[in-house]
Amino acid sequence: MDIPVQATGQAFSLAGNNDYVKVPHNDNFNLPTAGTLEAWFNADVIDAGDTLVSYGVGVTGTARTANVSYAINGRGPWIGLVLSNGSAAQILTTPSVISTGVFHHIAATWDGTDVKLYLDGTAVVEETQTISPQSSSTFNLTIGQANNDVTNSWDGLIDELAIYDRALTASEINAIFLAGSNGKPTP
Repeated sequence: MDIPVQATGQAFSLAGNNDYVKVPHNDNFNLPTAGTLEAWFNADVIDAGDTLVSYGVGVTGTARTANVSYAINGRGPWIGLVLSNGSAAQILTTPSVISTGVFHHIAATWDGTDVKLYLDGTAVVEETQTISPQSSSTFNLTIGQANNDVTNSWDGLIDELAIYDRALTASEINAIFLAGSNGKPTP
């Protein structure tokens, strides 16, 4: 499922103090077998737990895996993907510190075999997938905050967030990155 963007240059500007967008539950957000999360972001600061997007009913993190299905969030000055089956989590983190004050493109894919994390059009981490994200009839999608947790609010810009029910290919993710502010090509 893609959340379409109607115009370029119209990012969510979030101040890190309980600013967020909550999208009510929709079964199309359940992605247990395959999926892609991707977005442009420009962070003022990236603290552990600062959440770009989360599908769940609570906060993200290894101690709270029952509350989330998938999320992209801050891991200190890095950024990463969390997949949770409700009792355990698989976490991928960028290998280098993310620079703040500039736009980056983040994408995460899983297909039942592999899970990959991309930064600025390039795969930076790839692992065998060990966790399939849990499905739920109550989870909400939250942009800019770990659902119901004001301490994990995003501070910066989030633009062109998209969620797909399949793992995009490396070339599709690179094409989105290369399009930059010219608008997203349809994968």
